[in-house]
Amino acid sequence: MSILYAVLFFLVFDSKKLVLSKILIQKYFFRSRILTFQYTLIVRLYSSSRLLRSSQLFRTNLRIYLNNK
Repeated sequence: MSILYAVLFFLVFDSKKLVLSKILIQKYFFRSRILTFQYTLIVRLYSSSRLLRSSQLFRTNLRIYLNNK
């Protein structure tokens, strides 16, 4: 992130543009962090649901097996 700020400072000389560009970059990083967090939640929830489903299937199969014995 600091490299991006350094590039921004060298490319933009007008102070108004600099402030605006800095705000836009901060919004971009904030948005990307939110998207990363949402993706992490989705992946974890999906993994949890698969684990839950497999444990339910295991329990069901175990009950069927024990009832047939």
